[in-house]
Amino acid sequence: MTLRPARRRTLGQSVADSLREAIYAGAIKPGERLSEVKIARELEFSRAPVRDALAELERAGLLTRCSNQRAAVVTLAKEDVEELCGLRSTLEVMAVRLAVERATEDDFARLEENLLAFEAAAEPGDAGLLDLQFHEIVVGAARHGRLLSCWQTLHSQIRFALVQGDLIDSREFRRETLFDHGELLKCLRASDEARAVAVLEFQLASFRPLALRTFAGEGLRPGA
Repeated sequence: MTLRPARRRTLGQSVADSLREAIYAGAIKPGERLSEVKIARELEFSRAPVRDALAELERAGLLTRCSNQRAAVVTLAKEDVEELCGLRSTLEVMAVRLAVERATEDDFARLEENLLAFEAAAEPGDAGLLDLQFHEIVVGAARHGRLLSCWQTLHSQIRFALVQGDLIDSREFRRETLFDHGELLKCLRASDEARAVAVLEFQLASFRPLALRTFAGEGLRPGA
């Protein structure tokens, strides 16, 4: 068998990264429609990688298709956030139960490093990304590949919910997140499953009303 050398990133993935960060930064607003032609012209690419990028972001739940089949940034509604919070909680509780027995010293070191970075984060966007990275490390510590894969499918929409709701710019959110993460790390180190689950459930339960009170849009359905 003869295979061509693998490339780390395709042009489509690079375009998707650029668009994803623009969405997270608010440069592209919820409900805003995207033009393949305009994006290709601005990035000086052909339309093919742009089309691939839009398809990737649609699969990630950040874009939807309007009635004319043009892509648009999703607008999350309360129902969408309810679903995200419920599914996230189910996955992460399962992960914590497994991580209590399977987490390694390397996992603990990565979590500690994340806490230090979160505390020092100057930009709200950095804090939001570090928050999700902490939870991803915990899920990864469960050593359950399919569980991690399921959680990662939610990653983009959870991060989008954080940004759209301006939650990561809240001092209260950042202070409580830092404390809860520190407590969860202590519980994992002590192999205290009951306490670890309680800390996680408390944090996610606290996040839910903060997220829900900011959303009243039309949801993930295509625009008119």
